[in-house]
Amino acid sequence: MIGIDIININRFKKLINAKSKEHLLKRIFTEKEMKQIESNNEEFKIEALAGRYAVKEAVIKASNGELVLSNLKNIETGQDIFGTITAHVSNIKVRWDTYDVSLSYGGEYAIGIAIKKSIDK
Repeated sequence: MIGIDIININRFKKLINAKSKEHLLKRIFTEKEMKQIESNNEEFKIEALAGRYAVKEAVIKASNGELVLSNLKNIETGQDIFGTITAHVSNIKVRWDTYDVSLSYGGEYAIGIAIKKSIDK
């Protein structure tokens, strides 16, 4: 299964600034994700958060119904030592599934893609 999501970075910025920013971010991102992004300058931090959100949405779409929006914190995005974006799903139901993910930025948009790869049990 393949999932893809595109997000307007300015719209994401307005959304998190319109609501209780800290509360909303804590509902979407894990503490580990926030620490990874925290070192970025403020403008790129918003881009990085929007991109990671797009990746999470793509993983949900690739899960073919096994994950839903309420599971956003069960999907933890990260970066390996080469800068490659990763996603780990911490959910018993899908523990045997892995996802290859990619993230790209273009102007005002961030796009995430996820491909579900099932591992034989």
